[in-house]
Amino acid sequence: LLGMYIPQLFEFYNKKGTEFKFSLETDENFRLHMNIENGIQILNTGIKISILAKEPKSKTWAEALVFSVHADFNSIDVHIQDLVIFTHISPVTIKETYLLSSGIGELPRNNWDQFFEGLFNMVISQINVKNAQFDIKKLDP
Repeated sequence: LLGMYIPQLFEFYNKKGTEFKFSLETDENFRLHMNIENGIQILNTGIKISILAKEPKSKTWAEALVFSVHADFNSIDVHIQDLVIFTHISPVTIKETYLLSSGIGELPRNNWDQFFEGLFNMVISQINVKNAQFDIKKLDP
């Protein structure tokens, strides 16, 4: 996804073996809603997403790009049944995305909303598929 939506990242860091990682922070206006239909909702959440890069033989991570993203997490279902905790997260909706800073030079405006929505939903689907229920009965008394 990075190469498709932000090809300039790979043009700037063109060495084979460059690693990338993401860092996420939510803003202080965390809006948590609870209702019967959707369980927990986190609406219009501000998230700062940094894309960090580390070139081969380097020991430090460089801040390549920083984005501001506003997202709606429409349904987070966490429930207990027979002392087993189950979770399910519905797909996230990205409302808007802004580039805050670039360590790789000028970037043309791209459909970053779609990129981050795809990224979040890929991670969410993995969480849902690999949902390891937590059995409270197995805790050490």
